[in-house]
Amino acid sequence: LPLSAVQAGGASVLGGAAARGQLAIFAEDAAARAVYINDQSKRSAFQRWKYRAVAAAGWRVFPVEDGRWRALAGREERSGHLKELLLAGPLEPTV
Repeated sequence: LPLSAVQAGGASVLGGAAARGQLAIFAEDAAARAVYINDQSKRSAFQRWKYRAVAAAGWRVFPVEDGRWRALAGREERSGHLKELLLAGPLEPTV
């Protein structure tokens, strides 16, 4: 399910919610048409279910939006974006 998963302590350099518990990072590929319903502000029922299932198993979910990711140029911008996502905290399980 997730693009990447990190065990507790693996993100300790970031601090905050990212340092506590397990992390699950999802790449939301809009071209796959499995992420959004006709509107990129609404996730599909299947995508919401996946996030809820992973969160219920004790993982913290961090989706990476496709459009935003593709707009980033280079490694530095992408690593900065991931750090921002992790510092902002996980997605709420009620997605």
